[in-house]
Amino acid sequence: DYLVVFLSLLFSSTIKSTSQLETINNNSIIFFALISLVAIFIYFFTKQYKGLTRYLKSKNMYQIIGRNGLVTLLILIIELFLNFRILTFSEIIVFFVILNFNTLILRLILSDLIFIFNKKSKFSKINIAVYGAESLGVEIFETLRYSQKYNLVFFVDEDQNLINRSINNILIISLKKFI
Repeated sequence: DYLVVFLSLLFSSTIKSTSQLETINNNSIIFFALISLVAIFIYFFTKQYKGLTRYLKSKNMYQIIGRNGLVTLLILIIELFLNFRILTFSEIIVFFVILNFNTLILRLILSDLIFIFNKKSKFSKINIAVYGAESLGVEIFETLRYSQKYNLVFFVDEDQNLINRSINNILIISLKKFI
């Protein structure tokens, strides 16, 4: 995360033009390093590292965006009250967007990699079907998704509007076809 924050700051300060690379001085690098360190403390004290990455949900993503908002707000406060101008307002906004994009993409990739590496072979699992392709069936799917024992092959439902559609690439079939 330290590197993600640091590189996001660096990139957002140079995004306007490549000629601005000369304007990045030692003060900018030190400021970026300190902000990155403070960001880690913010993440730690707001319990960003308490959750399990492999169970990342949209609620966690919104929390990450909120934490990144705190980091961005901190930069604004430092620049306004200490009259310490390193980034323009537009660069701070660009930083917020880049930081969120990088942080969320990194978390999603890590979550998927953990899921792939923890998943056992489908051949050693018991194939099952879930009756009902609406909210309860999806809840059962979410529970079984990380199961090391069961492999959900398809959903079974009697609603003609749902037949031959899919939920997370799992086909919904009719009860008649199932039997």
